[in-house]
Amino acid sequence: MIVLVLSLLLVALAVFPKAWCFQSGQLPSPHPILKLILLFLSQGILIASFACEPRSITIFNQPAISDTKAAAACVIGEVHPDSETFYVRLGNYGKTTPLVSQAWDAGAFTGLKVPAGFQFGPMADDNSAAVQVHGREIGIWIDSDHPRPALGSLLPITPAYWWWDFAKAPMPFAKEGVELAMSFEMKVPTASREGEAQPYITVNFLFLDTHSKKQFWLAANLFDMRPESQFPDTVHFDGWEGGTQIPIL
Repeated sequence: MIVLVLSLLLVALAVFPKAWCFQSGQLPSPHPILKLILLFLSQGILIASFACEPRSITIFNQPAISDTKAAAACVIGEVHPDSETFYVRLGNYGKTTPLVSQAWDAGAFTGLKVPAGFQFGPMADDNSAAVQVHGREIGIWIDSDHPRPALGSLLPITPAYWWWDFAKAPMPFAKEGVELAMSFEMKVPTASREGEAQPYITVNFLFLDTHSKKQFWLAANLFDMRPESQFPDTVHFDGWEGGTQIPIL
C-alpha cells in the first residue's frame, strides 16, 4: 500500500559557490546572488473519486492565520515539524539559527501587505530572506547572499504538510478510479540571478510503500528560468548535502 507522507511546495535557490559576482557597493561574493519572490495563496490537497458519482474528499486545507502567535508558530527553521500540521519551513540556514520577527516590509518585493508581526526570517536585516504569512496568503522573498546557505548550495523554503503517523497518512491509491489533486494560486512577481545560481519552484509529494518501506518523491516543476530542454523526463535523486537521498520522479 502506498501512503502519502509529505506534501510540499519547494521554493529553492541552487547556489554554486565556485561562481563569482558583484553587487553594487560590495566586494566580490563567493556565492552568486539570486533573488526570488513568491506569493501563493490557499494551498490544499484533495482526493477526488470519479468512479460512479463525482465526489471529492479533502485531506488537507491550508489554515487561515489571523494572529501573530499563530504566525510565529507556522514559520519554522531547520527543526523537526509536528505531524498533521502546516508549516512554512526555512531550510539550510543552520540548525541553530533562530527565526526573528522582521520590521522591514518584504511586501515591496512580494506585493503582499501584512500587519506588523507577520513577517519572519533568519536575520532582521533589510532585504534579507523573508516569509510573510497572513490569512491564507504567503509571501516569500529569498536573497541567496543574505544569508548564505549553511551547507552545500541549496536554499529550500517549503510550505508543507507532514504525516509522520503512517496510520493517519492518506492512502490515495488504495482504490481504483481515484485521483490525487493539489490546488493553489501562485505568482512570481520577480526572479533574477547572477552567476550560475538558479531559482526554481516545484510541487512535491513524498510517498511510502508500507510493504517495502521504500520512499520516493513525485515532483512537478512549476517555475524555472532554465530551458525545458535541460529537464528530460527521468528519475532524479535528492542527493545534495542536506537532501533526503530519495529518488525523485
